[in-house]
Amino acid sequence: MPATLTAEFSTPPQQSLWRVPDVPWVVAGRGLVTAASRMLMVALMLWVEASPHGAVGLAAVMLAVALPALFFMGTAGEVADQHDSRHVLTVGVLVQVLGALGVTAAVAWAPASIALPLVIVLAFVYQAGATFNAPVWEALVPRIVGEGRVGAVASWQQGITSVAGPLGAALGGVLVGWTSGTVALGVTAALAALVLVPALSVRTRRGGPADALLRDAREEARRKAAEATPWARFWRRTPFGQVSRSIAAVRSVPTAAVIVTVMVSFMIAQGASNVIEVFLVRGPLGASEAQYGASEAFAAVGGVVGAWMTARILAPSQRVWAFVAGLVTGGVALLWIGLAPNFWFYVVGQVALGVMQALVVASAITVTVTSTPDERRGAVMAGLGGLTRLGTVGALGVGAIIGSVMDPRPAFLALGAAALVLLVVSGWRLPGIARDMAVQEREQEQREQDEQATADLPVEPDSLGQQEPATSRVSARA
Repeated sequence: MPATLTAEFSTPPQQSLWRVPDVPWVVAGRGLVTAASRMLMVALMLWVEASPHGAVGLAAVMLAVALPALFFMGTAGEVADQHDSRHVLTVGVLVQVLGALGVTAAVAWAPASIALPLVIVLAFVYQAGATFNAPVWEALVPRIVGEGRVGAVASWQQGITSVAGPLGAALGGVLVGWTSGTVALGVTAALAALVLVPALSVRTRRGGPADALLRDAREEARRKAAEATPWARFWRRTPFGQVSRSIAAVRSVPTAAVIVTVMVSFMIAQGASNVIEVFLVRGPLGASEAQYGASEAFAAVGGVVGAWMTARILAPSQRVWAFVAGLVTGGVALLWIGLAPNFWFYVVGQVALGVMQALVVASAITVTVTSTPDERRGAVMAGLGGLTRLGTVGALGVGAIIGSVMDPRPAFLALGAAALVLLVVSGWRLPGIARDMAVQEREQEQREQDEQATADLPVEPDSLGQQEPATSRVSARA
C-alpha cells in the first residue's frame, strides 16, 4: 500500500508548498477544468446567440450545465469517499471529453432541427463529469499536504481559477470570432483531455480497496445500502434524494452546515446582480461592449489579490474571519457599484468582488475540509459545491424578477443591502465558531509544546535500570 494512504499529514510544514510533488498537479488540474468549462460556455452562448433559438435556447443550455449538481451531488460525494480517486478522476475526465466532442459534432454536423437538443444533452454529460470530479480534487488536498496547509493550497487554486476562467472565456470568444464555434469547441475538448495529465500524475490516492483509512466507513456505507428498501434506493437516486443526502452530509458537520447556509444565502443576493450587471454598465454608466467585456479581467485581478491575501492566513479560526470579511466586502461592493458615477468606479467594485470571491471560496473550502472527518470529506465537499450551485441557479431567477421591476442602480443597492442582512441573519454563529477554533488551536499548540519539552528532556536509568525522563523522578520524589 502506498505510504501516502497511511498518513494524514504527508509533508513537513517547513517544506515549500510547490516542492510537494502533487500540489502543482492538483492546482493545474483545477485550473484546466475551469478554463475548459468557461471556454465551452462562451462558445455555446455565442452559437446559440447566432442561431434562431434565442433566449429560450440560451436558458436551456445554462440549465443543462447547472442540473448535474442537482441530479448527482449525493452520489458524487459517495463515489468520492468509496472509490479510488485516480479511477474516479480518469473516468470523469473521459466523460467530459466525450461530452465536449459530442457538442462539437452536434454543432458542426447535426441538422438544425435537432442540434439544440443534442447540445443540451451533451452539455449535461460534460458537466456531469465535472460534478463527480470536483469533490475528489478537494478531498485529496489534506492527504497531500496535511490539514494545516489546506488553506494555502485552496488559496492558490482560487487564484489560478480566477485567471484561468477569464482566459478560457476570452480564448473561446476569440476562436469563435476568428474561426468558428466548431473550432472553439474542438479546442475545449482538447483542453479537457489535457486534464488527464494531472489526474494520472497525482501519486496520492484516496478511497478504493487499498485505502485502509476509509475501509470501515466504506463497509458501513455498503451495509446501509444493502439494507435499504427498494423505495429508499429509488428515492436516493432522484434529484430530491440527491439534495436531501447532501444536506444530511453537510449537517453532520456543524461548522460546514453554517458555512454552506451563509454561502447559499449570500450568493442568492450577490448572484442576482450578474443578471442586472450588463444593463447597468451599458445603460447608466454608458460603457462600450469592449469595456463590459474587459470588466471580467478586473474581477480576475481582484481574485488574484484575494488569493494572495488568503494564502498567508494559516489558522482555521482566522479563515473564518477572512470568510466574514470577504462577505462584507461583497455586500459593500454591490452598494458601491450601485452608486458608481462612471465606469471606473464600477471597475473598483469589480476588483472588490474578485477579492470577495477569493476570500470566501478559499476560506469556505479550508474551514469545511479541516472540520470534516476524512471519511466524509467527499460527501461534504460535494454537498458544498452542489448546494452553492443551486443557490446560483436560484439567484438567476431572483435577478430576473428584480431586474424586471427595478432600474439597475436601485436594484444593485437593494441586492447589496440584502446581502449584508442575509449575512447577519444566517451567519450570526460564525464569530462563536471562530472563537471555539481559536481555543482549540491554542490547546493543540500547548500540547505540542509540552510533548516537545518532554522529548527534549534527558533520559537516565532509574534504580531498576529502566529509562525514564527526569520529570518522572521529580514527580516520584514529591
